[in-house]
Amino acid sequence: MEIMESEGLIRGQDNLKVYVMAEIPSNIICADIFSQFFDGFSIGSNDLTQLTYGVGRDNEKMIPLMNRYNYNTNSEAIRRSVSHLIKTAHEFGRKVGICGQAPSDDPDFLRF
Repeated sequence: MEIMESEGLIRGQDNLKVYVMAEIPSNIICADIFSQFFDGFSIGSNDLTQLTYGVGRDNEKMIPLMNRYNYNTNSEAIRRSVSHLIKTAHEFGRKVGICGQAPSDDPDFLRF
């Protein structure tokens, strides 16, 4: 934020909104803290999934195992993470968007 401000981009000035990417589990766990500094969140479903499970999506040895046990963007862990973020963000009046593969692969993913 300091760098943005030094360049004349001030959060709230001229209706400037600043969002944070929610791609790492800590951003989701600490959504209440991040809500104090940002106007909203953008969920990066691909990176969130990789970092939640600690496995890259291009790991050819792990992909079959991950798919077999539903360790993907449609898993319970990811859905709970996203649900927690949405609930917390909305408690603070913050908006939430999503990018990544999840909504393209599974339109039901958006039913939060």
